[in-house]
Amino acid sequence: MRSEGTHGSSVCTSATLLQVNFLRYTTDDQIREWLKPHDSSVNHKSARDTCVEGTGAWFAKDEQFRKWLNEPGKTLWIAGAPGFGKTVLFSTSVENVRGHESAPGSTCCCASFYFDARESGGASQKFETLLRSILNQLCSEQADTPDAMKRLYRVDAKEHPQPTLAQLRTTLAEIVKGFDEVYILIDALDECDSQAELLDWMKSLQLTTPGLHLLATSRPERIIEDRMSDFSHVRISLNSGLLDDDIKTYVDERVEASDDLKLLMTEGMKKKLRVKGDGM
Repeated sequence: MRSEGTHGSSVCTSATLLQVNFLRYTTDDQIREWLKPHDSSVNHKSARDTCVEGTGAWFAKDEQFRKWLNEPGKTLWIAGAPGFGKTVLFSTSVENVRGHESAPGSTCCCASFYFDARESGGASQKFETLLRSILNQLCSEQADTPDAMKRLYRVDAKEHPQPTLAQLRTTLAEIVKGFDEVYILIDALDECDSQAELLDWMKSLQLTTPGLHLLATSRPERIIEDRMSDFSHVRISLNSGLLDDDIKTYVDERVEASDDLKLLMTEGMKKKLRVKGDGM
């Protein structure tokens, strides 16, 4: 009789757990649908598909990148002119962060976003789109939806009004504190339609989040240079000398992929193309 009672209690407990998990996942899905986050994995896949094998390997070994990877508190800014492969290099940095092992027992999260002026509609140029995407990625890394996110959604209310920009910023600032270390990577600051607001937010987040590792890429535009000078950062300036091996690998791969180019291209021509590529 006792064993039957225990079995009955076990069945009830299992049913309750299933119900709790169902409600939790339903709420998570509802919050995600309400948040309408941009899917940065599409941009990341596009960049990785463009990446030629063997390029960007130098970056993973770069002393400044390794230090940023292991020590929070500073922003790593990768600056370069158009055509220097910043987005592809950015995607390589995302892959390196994802493969990085955090300290034993610590909680760690990585979130990334690609500003993209080429996407139709202009949503990928908006600061708010970044906030929604980063929030979604941070929440997805936790077993349960953070309380700050539930408050933003007003989980117990009948109505769920869309949040203001200030509310999104406040909620994100709360959620990052739930991790020992947070890596936030942002591509193409110069393609954001509100750069000053974005950079002010980056500065504020760095000052208030002890475990933050912030990385960004952009063209070396004046407003970005001026704002970056206001907070702690390390700059890597891309140039042809730094990218010589990548340019050689890229040219060789493109030639090898084309039968016509293989017939026409001499070593001398390839050398000239690498020099004129000036970062591609």
